[in-house]
Amino acid sequence: MMLDLRTLPPNTMLDADICVVGSGIAGLALAREFLNSPFRVLMVESGGASGDEGTNILNEGETVGLPYFSTVYGRTRGFGGTSELWAGQCTPMDSCDFEVRPWVQNSGWPFTRAKLDPFYRRASEVFALPEKAFAADGVSGASVAGFNFDPAKLVPHVSAFSPRRFLGRELRDLMQDSSNISVVLHATATRLVPNPDSTSIDRIEIRSLTGQRAWARARAFVLACGAIENARLLLASNDRESCGVGNRNDLVGRFLQDHVIGSCAVVHSERVASLWRQVDIARVGGVRWAAKFRLAEAVQAATGSLNATASIVFDYEDSEAVERMVRLYRALARRALAELRTADLWYLAKNPMKVMGFGARHMGYAMPSVIRPRSIRLSCITEQAPSPDSRIGLSHEMDRLGIPRAKIDWRVTEAEGRTLRVLAELCEREFARVGIGKLTLEPWLEAADPHWRANVRDILHCAGTTRIGADRKNGVVDPNCRVFDIPNLFIAGSSVFPTSGHANPVLTMVALSIRLADHLKATVR
Repeated sequence: MMLDLRTLPPNTMLDADICVVGSGIAGLALAREFLNSPFRVLMVESGGASGDEGTNILNEGETVGLPYFSTVYGRTRGFGGTSELWAGQCTPMDSCDFEVRPWVQNSGWPFTRAKLDPFYRRASEVFALPEKAFAADGVSGASVAGFNFDPAKLVPHVSAFSPRRFLGRELRDLMQDSSNISVVLHATATRLVPNPDSTSIDRIEIRSLTGQRAWARARAFVLACGAIENARLLLASNDRESCGVGNRNDLVGRFLQDHVIGSCAVVHSERVASLWRQVDIARVGGVRWAAKFRLAEAVQAATGSLNATASIVFDYEDSEAVERMVRLYRALARRALAELRTADLWYLAKNPMKVMGFGARHMGYAMPSVIRPRSIRLSCITEQAPSPDSRIGLSHEMDRLGIPRAKIDWRVTEAEGRTLRVLAELCEREFARVGIGKLTLEPWLEAADPHWRANVRDILHCAGTTRIGADRKNGVVDPNCRVFDIPNLFIAGSSVFPTSGHANPVLTMVALSIRLADHLKATVR
């Protein structure tokens, strides 16, 4: 059932067994597990049924550290959340990501990758991916393994792109027709209200931009509104305790992480078309695949590096076509035909080769044998070393609902710069050895360059602000994603990641949401 807060009577009290704040990927994956169950589930969504409808203004925050694109560009409000922005890339984290690595301070999860494997399989089903989705030898046509890299240095790796990436659209009708799940739209959670002794959450205040207010009461509450908003809501709920909810050890908002990306080298090759066929996106069994090269674990340990991957990117002269194609795609995706521009359609019809260039770069359809790339480059992505100084706090500025905006202090350490340098130099040697081509490394990779941070950026994979820990001294939530000392408050999504590896976070987010759903089914009465 879909409800709209703007049409409810003032101060309505909504009751449920489980209240989920946020209908993005993590929240939807959790709610999906309760369809047609005895549990009454209430989902609270800040945006509307087909997008933010003005509520994205609440995403604006104060940046005091490095520029952080995830603040605005990496998230959107509305039913489906960031599934509307996500490209569909699915990759599980590696076993080493869950382990304590002596050279990576604050690393280690309180359970192993093996504990999450059954839930990875169930998450793959959510995204309609085959059982062997992530084995390099399990993808016919993804020939990254054919490069014959030294496996002690570079490890072949593939990502799968889900054919079911718009999770909100996939589940909207099911949620609408459900007898046990209700979704309240235009309802921004503004405050958690604990009981008098702060041992549980009594209710949540929800408000709309048009002035309506209501309350949600439940046996269990799950925050699934992203790494920035999860931390912000906990910190801003400071009526009972000035430090906020779940923050007695000053860990809420800390260990803000993302994936750090940089274009590290130019690739010079005499066999452009065959190189494209080996590394660019392949399509097998209705699923798109992308080939990458992962830094071997032995190299990580020997060099004090983080987990990272490299990929070869083909760039084309298509900037104007890209802008027009993106506008066209967004209008069609929202079924907003009135937003279609005649000038865009006319331009694309007159320039089919530029459209093919767009496909080559963004869709993987065209080949360099048809359209020559402007350049070929080595793109490297590394995880971040978890640092308590990289964090989300509260700004003195208020949003339109009177709630403090998020203050984002994103910091990148020397470990990220070292990892990018190690990976690029290793690719330079291995590419030359196996005959792929010659790499010209970017000058900013040199260890002596003090301005290397200006050449990297985040990749819209915000994580780590309410991390899982074995105890309250090391985390905000326990291994079951329950906030320490608050038995009925749980957190879903990438904010619970202690470390994030090199992988796109979505598959792990969904695996953890399914795991949390099983736990709630067994404990909520």
